Amino acid sequence: MSKPPAKRLYRQTSILSSYRPVRQASGDCSPVDTGCHSGKPELSSAHANRMDEGVAASAASAASVGDVRDAPEAPRSVNRDCAGRSDHTEDQVAHGGEDKCAQPSPEDDSESTLPIPIDFDSDDAPSSCSPSLAAKPATVRPCENSSKLRTSPPFEIDLGDIRDVKNVTALFNVNDIKSGEKRPPRPWPTDYRDYWDNNHVRLPCSPKNLMLVGKGDNRSETSRWKVIEDALSRPLQNSWDIEEAILSYNARYTQRWNFDGLHQFFDPAGDKGGADRAERALYLQTTIPAIARLVLNLPHLIPGGIPLLKKSQQRTLFLSQLQVASLLACAFFCTFPHRNSTGSNSEYASFPSINFSSLFQGDRGRRSMSPSRAAKLRCILHYFQCVTSNPPAGVISFERRFLAGAPQWTSSMFTLSDLFVADDGTIEDDGHGMLQADFANKFIGGGVLGRGCVQEEIRFMVCPELIVSRLFMEMMLEKESIVIVGAERFSFYSGYASSFLWTGPYSDTTPFDKWRRRNTTVLALDALVFHNKAAQFKKPALTRELVKAYCAFKRSTGVPRDYQVAVATGNWGCGAFGGEPYLKALLQLIATSAASRQLLYFTFGNSKLSTDLLELHRALRANNTTVAALWQGILTYSQIYPAPAGGRHLYSFLHRRLCCDESGESEGTEPLSSEGTDVAYSEATELPCSEECVVPCSDEAELPLSEDTAEAAAACLDDSAPLFSDPGEDMGSPAPSSPHLLAGVTRSEDVSRRTQTSGDEPGTVTTSGE
Repeated sequence: MSKPPAKRLYRQTSILSSYRPVRQASGDCSPVDTGCHSGKPELSSAHANRMDEGVAASAASAASVGDVRDAPEAPRSVNRDCAGRSDHTEDQVAHGGEDKCAQPSPEDDSESTLPIPIDFDSDDAPSSCSPSLAAKPATVRPCENSSKLRTSPPFEIDLGDIRDVKNVTALFNVNDIKSGEKRPPRPWPTDYRDYWDNNHVRLPCSPKNLMLVGKGDNRSETSRWKVIEDALSRPLQNSWDIEEAILSYNARYTQRWNFDGLHQFFDPAGDKGGADRAERALYLQTTIPAIARLVLNLPHLIPGGIPLLKKSQQRTLFLSQLQVASLLACAFFCTFPHRNSTGSNSEYASFPSINFSSLFQGDRGRRSMSPSRAAKLRCILHYFQCVTSNPPAGVISFERRFLAGAPQWTSSMFTLSDLFVADDGTIEDDGHGMLQADFANKFIGGGVLGRGCVQEEIRFMVCPELIVSRLFMEMMLEKESIVIVGAERFSFYSGYASSFLWTGPYSDTTPFDKWRRRNTTVLALDALVFHNKAAQFKKPALTRELVKAYCAFKRSTGVPRDYQVAVATGNWGCGAFGGEPYLKALLQLIATSAASRQLLYFTFGNSKLSTDLLELHRALRANNTTVAALWQGILTYSQIYPAPAGGRHLYSFLHRRLCCDESGESEGTEPLSSEGTDVAYSEATELPCSEECVVPCSDEAELPLSEDTAEAAAACLDDSAPLFSDPGEDMGSPAPSSPHLLAGVTRSEDVSRRTQTSGDEPGTVTTSGE
């Protein structure tokens, strides 16, 4: 295949040379807007008719001009459902020499050599395609004596300091941000600099990106980028053209990759569960060519090296939204070298996949496309339609956070932070201005490019800019988390897992900070997988999860305690990962308290958990319970009950231990109660010691017992008599001859004594294996 003349190629690759921002009038629909009215967007014949009107005009324009200037706006999507159902199925980079890509001084405002002029008619920063559909706000129940949720913008680096901040890289001209101009910042440096090493992303446009062509003795090396340019400069009129283009520079995967999902989505008959006629016309005539032009502009949009954010390092990368779009376009066309092999010995074995080949595969045993996979492709194509028809002017930061040390939990005197609980609503819909938890896989994004379709994958699909983090983020270790600020939301959605559907466009009106990042902060923290419910109550697992949460929630440097933004989270690691929601809520409460942050907890319809959590929190706060006391209470529970009966059992234990006086009476608070049942607290009566009790109860016990542990042993209850009964929860039933008692462990020590007791200190009995 021969390369087209350079002049012709340049004209086709200048994707922004004729762009004009689309002004939005409030309440007006674009030709393909499905969501300007109130209520749920319609995906009916009316929707198709509106799309037809826009496609007819855009097709004629694209055929004659070769750009997407007049392309209609396409629908967008975002994560709305069950954001709390959980999860899914080395050295620091050197900063010497050219790697710093020194930014220009504030006085140096010379024009960039980027051959892509960008003119904006509007005084406002470009916004995405369509008006937002109204989402019903969550009903939030605050704890008593709580202050208002803090939702102020996150901590911001001073604009003049980024050039001197170690481990911070910006690949755009920071003066463009500082000047306040409402246009995409120009890339920096001004000329392309190649980085082909183990510390940087290997870009497709690198001169060192070579491939073998020919057969037998006629095989020779050629530039893979030239093959990519040639393949993507040709018309891509259907899914088979897309497959042929991708395989032309990925020839070794011809027999390994299948594009059945992509073919089903663009099937002309429209009976394979994919795009309808109007969508096919829009995507194939307008969107796909625009994505190809984004790829071909890569050397101009990303002229500097992208550092790999590796394990055990603290580092931040700033990219413009337009740069992110170019990188995602490269992923769409599977152009990133060395990123297709997933073997344990491959170069990027510890990194997530990034090329979209797995997203294009079909579902085994299905002749038509699954609705969730079709929804993923709609999310992605809608995103590209938006950013190519109306180029965004924002910035996104990607921070890898490494925790060198953790608080001494057994001596922490922080009191518990304010708690707000919501039965309904979602993190992304109702956590505006807060730190929003992403229940992540250790490989960020999890199965977003495959079959995965739960909390993290859905969030990444409705905010596709998050996907680019997979390009440079190595898998997370125990004391690491990832913080992404500024990603835009593009879509509404419904359903969860196999029922996930794209339901319409979303216009993100979140305000920008001084760095022109949207005030949306996503915290990625990965949980452990528990196949055995009891394993998560062991001290090593408890400590690991607490440290992980604290690493994500820890205080922002330089921000006073009373100005730390609240955390919006939920049942982290409690879906496929097998976590216990009652326990995870407490661990996250401890972490936010140590980080001086308020906690907004979404239970996603679990009203029982909402009520129990608020009641326990109210009791703990009334007794001035500290982080140390609550942590020690959880550890003691794990020692006494090696096979925990359930989360409500844990809450009853903590209420008795930390909130009751020696007579078993609750101090200033009402006791926890089950639905429709008043639970009484009374003195513990003599009960036979359970065979599974880890503390010997005879007078001849040889182990030295602390006062706390001795009390716990004396109050040991039979496992058949749960502390917190609930007819709907399988926790066993009380023994017929024994009343249902909730007074086992009393609170005989003051707070200062409790905070000095550790499960690792002499005189404390621990279970085997801890």
